[in-house]
Amino acid sequence: LGNGTIAGVATAIAIGGPGAAAWLLMVGFLLMSVRFAEVFLSIYFGLQAPTGTQVGGPMLYLTKVPGGAYLPYVYAACCFVYGLVGANGFQTNSITLSIQTAFGTSSYVIGACILVFVIYTIVGGARRILSVSEKIIPLKIGIFIAATIIILIYHHAAIIPSLKLMFISAFSYTALAGGVIGYTISQAMRIGIVKIVMASEAGLGTSAIIFGGTKSKEPVQDAIMSMLSTCITTTISFTLALCLIMS
Repeated sequence: LGNGTIAGVATAIAIGGPGAAAWLLMVGFLLMSVRFAEVFLSIYFGLQAPTGTQVGGPMLYLTKVPGGAYLPYVYAACCFVYGLVGANGFQTNSITLSIQTAFGTSSYVIGACILVFVIYTIVGGARRILSVSEKIIPLKIGIFIAATIIILIYHHAAIIPSLKLMFISAFSYTALAGGVIGYTISQAMRIGIVKIVMASEAGLGTSAIIFGGTKSKEPVQDAIMSMLSTCITTTISFTLALCLIMS
């Protein structure tokens, strides 16, 4: 449950219209199979690595396809850029805007606090990263779901009309010209698909890197388990965020 689940939904609707939200949901279900594939391949080929080494992720299984001599380097470079821009820039921007809007706190103060927290977490190594994640993830999901349900109860009268508008707009028939209809639907699809990939990270390969470093010997079980995070993002928290923004 990250920036893409909340800010990504609002951005998709703002750019692609209400119909983009429907495509977010539909593509989200398909991305669960993508998550299974990338994690399975990472662990499966990691088991075939030389004894004493523990590797995984797209950099490993991309060597098995045509162009495998250079594709891992291309992916690593793209992943590095994504880490700076998508994973960090977007996240800190959303956090800063939210806190500034609510409390008027200086962006420098917010940035400094985030920096200290990240340094504290990373300096502790993998053990501290895991410990922090175990505490934060259940807390943030619980707060998000509870707060959203409360707001939805308050705006309950708008939920059904909003959902109807969302699915009607996804296959818009209200436009007068066929060209306008085609453009509207293509925009909704394009924005919706991009944002759900950003929200769930399924297909980006980042989860494959993490699972590949767990030293697991059960690729199928781990791949199935990895689908849970995509399910939470695309069905539970995502649906709640969708209803909240639309209402």
